[in-house]
Amino acid sequence: MSSRIDLAIRPSAGVGCLVALPWAGLGMFNLILALTYSLWFLALIPLALAGGIYQWKLNGRLGLQRSVVRLTVNVDQLQLQHRNGQKYPVRADPSSRLYPRLAILKLMPSDTTNRPSTVLLWADRADCGDSGSLGNVPADQHRQLRAWLRLGPSSEQRRHNH
Repeated sequence: MSSRIDLAIRPSAGVGCLVALPWAGLGMFNLILALTYSLWFLALIPLALAGGIYQWKLNGRLGLQRSVVRLTVNVDQLQLQHRNGQKYPVRADPSSRLYPRLAILKLMPSDTTNRPSTVLLWADRADCGDSGSLGNVPADQHRQLRAWLRLGPSSEQRRHNH
């Protein structure tokens, strides 16, 4: 499992909608509360809107400096790259979720100088290629990364770490 995996993450409107959806739900909930109980709940709608826009830019459009644009596995080490070019080793937190076409990864840095990053990887449909799909990563590379995350580093690497 020491083969190199280089997963370039593309901007995706589908991923942007998916990550902004909880914020839209929060905004709707605040609107219902405002209409039912008090108009003061309207003050919370701009916060929900700001959260949705931030997530859209961070994970959907990859427009922020902190947006993760590449994941690389090389010699049993997972590394991420931000849009600003910063690269550092990370490990997937156990709270990460892996599905056949979707991976929600909470990536914890190996050091304390960087903050954890959450990345949503949505695989392209294999029959559509890059066009006609809402995904942000190629299906075959998504499958390779998912297999590496499930199996973990090679047994030789685990012996060196213990």
